Amino acid sequence: ALIDVLRAAQSEVEHYTRIEFGTVDTDISVAAHAVNDVVRLVAELLDNATRFSPPTTVVVADGRRIRDYVLIQIEDRGLGLTDEQLDSLNRRLAAPPTVDVAAFRLMGLAVVSRLASRYGIRVELRRNVEGGTVAQVTLPNSTVVLPSLRGRDQALTPPRPRQPMAVERAPHTP
Repeated sequence: ALIDVLRAAQSEVEHYTRIEFGTVDTDISVAAHAVNDVVRLVAELLDNATRFSPPTTVVVADGRRIRDYVLIQIEDRGLGLTDEQLDSLNRRLAAPPTVDVAAFRLMGLAVVSRLASRYGIRVELRRNVEGGTVAQVTLPNSTVVLPSLRGRDQALTPPRPRQPMAVERAPHTP
């Protein structure tokens, strides 16, 4: 379940007590083949959010279905980034850089970028209107298991009563 993936990511963060969950759709799951990497990707973003925001603030993570994909948002209340920093980091996230000295300073984002490219996950950093940064993670349909409307309709239909089965009994011998 998506909430379990977010909790697993939270458990990998040093300052995990500062992470809270907002709205998380409970009927969404992450596909088995992507679970470990999505946990790692989200953990890196949660770790950055706690490290680059004041220790008295809370980082909030949400996860919601939007049509046929899932959007995870991680919000911090730090100082935020300049437009140039946002542009530079978003370019790095969109295209994984080769590992160089500059990449080592941003190793967490290099990991995020590589994991995202492996699954077609889109990660973008934006300015938080209340101060700080919002990391948006878009999980494509290929990485999630979404409930279908057909499945929901079936779940609402009560099961038909079962017909009793005829059971042959062995003759009773004393």
